[in-house]
Amino acid sequence: MAKRQSKVQNFEGQNNVAIPANNPIRRGFPLSESIYIAGCVQGVHVNYVVDTGAEKTVVSKNIYNRIDDSCKPSLQKKGKLLHAGGEPLTDFGKCDLELLIDGYKTKLEVIIADIKDDVLLGMDILKGSNGKPADIILSQNKILLNGAEITCHQYSDNTVRKVNSSDHYVINGYTEQIIDAYVDRYEMDDNRKCADILIEASASFKNNFPVILATSLANINSAPTVKVRLINPFPNDVSINQDTVIGTAEFVENEPVQLLESENMQDLNTNSIRRLQFVQTHEKKVLRNVSQDNIKIANDNSISEQIPEHLKTLYTDSVKDKNQSDI
Repeated sequence: MAKRQSKVQNFEGQNNVAIPANNPIRRGFPLSESIYIAGCVQGVHVNYVVDTGAEKTVVSKNIYNRIDDSCKPSLQKKGKLLHAGGEPLTDFGKCDLELLIDGYKTKLEVIIADIKDDVLLGMDILKGSNGKPADIILSQNKILLNGAEITCHQYSDNTVRKVNSSDHYVINGYTEQIIDAYVDRYEMDDNRKCADILIEASASFKNNFPVILATSLANINSAPTVKVRLINPFPNDVSINQDTVIGTAEFVENEPVQLLESENMQDLNTNSIRRLQFVQTHEKKVLRNVSQDNIKIANDNSISEQIPEHLKTLYTDSVKDKNQSDI
């Protein structure tokens, strides 16, 4: 994954700031399109993420640490922040920072928190001044804010793809089966130098289906579908419908390293189903010689040898002068 880059020549009076078109920024999965703006925070180059769901603008702790000590303001008291899902967000305080958003410059109180993005541009800026909110015009890749025209860029990270079942499959109990699956593709994939992908089970598939998807490596350009291995460790059959999202696929950064010279010849038939073999443990049963009057188990040397020395007296006294009805 490439590092973030922004082209900013000068913090003061900068009017032409752009994000390279090939600049990938990881946002996690599931992926959604985001709006990015290049700029600066107190002289540090950043990529702003337009977040209309955030009440306050949030700056990453890493960006705050990169600010020169001569112009770095001290942090004030902490607030109470929540993620979009409701979980608490770790924040370190708030301070006033100079923000250069493309060609628009302002000074604002921001929150310093532990976030993955450089800056989350919240509604405290987007609502504008004098009650006139910003106009986000995606068709023209620009934002009109307080009379300034800000250039923005839409970006969606396509390195992570969905993996869907290509047909309806029934995974029998205690079996391992190899099935065909579709991976989301784009036209750019045909020109990829390295088209190897790593396939892993998605969180929803793990929660909804009692089967195991083995992590595997495949080439997205080798065939219309890829082979994935499913294991059902339970006795009940599991039905997987067509187009069910079973996992995610992500491109590997480097060429895979071959560990074995040849594949396992027993796995060449990818349409076969083999039943899992489980090792059956048999417990050793102790046969007791029980008579009608007395249990003569204390005199059995073979059993006595299995009893620790400090427990032999307790074991002998427990059956002394007892008949079968006392057991």
